[in-house]
Amino acid sequence: MTNIIEEEHRKGETAIYQKEKHGHSICGDAYYMIENDGYFLVAIADGLGSGENANRSARIAVNIIEKQHAGTSLEGLFVACNEALSHERGVVMTILKIDYASKNIFYGNIGNVGCILSINDGKCYRPIPSSGFLAGRRMTPRTYTYPYDSEVSFVLYSDGAEVHNMRDRFVQYHAAPSEFVQNMVGSNDAICKDDITIISGHMK
Repeated sequence: MTNIIEEEHRKGETAIYQKEKHGHSICGDAYYMIENDGYFLVAIADGLGSGENANRSARIAVNIIEKQHAGTSLEGLFVACNEALSHERGVVMTILKIDYASKNIFYGNIGNVGCILSINDGKCYRPIPSSGFLAGRRMTPRTYTYPYDSEVSFVLYSDGAEVHNMRDRFVQYHAAPSEFVQNMVGSNDAICKDDITIISGHMK
């Protein structure tokens, strides 16, 4: 049976699916998610390669985010993660922050961790990923800011996820994260050619 973790939050719900690459006992991806009175933040770090070394790099990145997300900009989080990974294999990463006070969505990315957004139950956005990775070298994350009024739905996914028809399925199930993730992982739940992490959420 597909292992999907469903979580309830103050302002919505999320669904998470993660599975390691076939032949490995540990996933090379890691994620972090936090909600407080001011904002909701979620991040996926995909360690380069697979197995224990990839997982180590991904864990270093999400541990930095866990410790520093309060009071640190997305750009600052990328800088801190990059410095911490200077002698590691490295990661690609996307961070999404929904700021309840300013009614803004902040997106930051380096590398191929994908994102789709639905804002105010309307237009879908698919931010273009930036090239590169975090491993101590000079880098510039790609950032976007999107205003919102009422509702935000999102999906973040590492590059092991099957993306065929993902946008169409997201449009159909964006307000029901567990249904969307269940629909997406049907083709991924057998033999995984790469580590997979999919996180979907609906906040209002």
